[in-house]
Amino acid sequence: MGEKKKKPKKKDTNLITYELYKEGFTIDEIAEKRDLKSTTIFSHLAKLYTDGKAIDIYNFVAKEEVEKVRLAKEELESPQALKPYFEYFNGKIEYFKIRLALTIIEEKV
Repeated sequence: MGEKKKKPKKKDTNLITYELYKEGFTIDEIAEKRDLKSTTIFSHLAKLYTDGKAIDIYNFVAKEEVEKVRLAKEELESPQALKPYFEYFNGKIEYFKIRLALTIIEEKV
């Protein structure tokens, strides 16, 4: 009688996002369907990209922006947080683009 009922395993939130992405939904549509913020969806995409899933990150961040973030990373001495980058660019590059650019840069190391 002391046995706990096992909860059904929740599907990995990143994989749910990935399935919707593969179906062709936009970031905003995925966010709305999942009742999440678009920044969370971009975080999922960054993680999925790192995990080797077929995510075309360059659909969301330009190669020029990635290069700017790479240079900023060197100049700022690789801060862990996104805010120093955001401030470095005076808010001209959005947080989600900074995150995606850093994901691309880390993959190339």
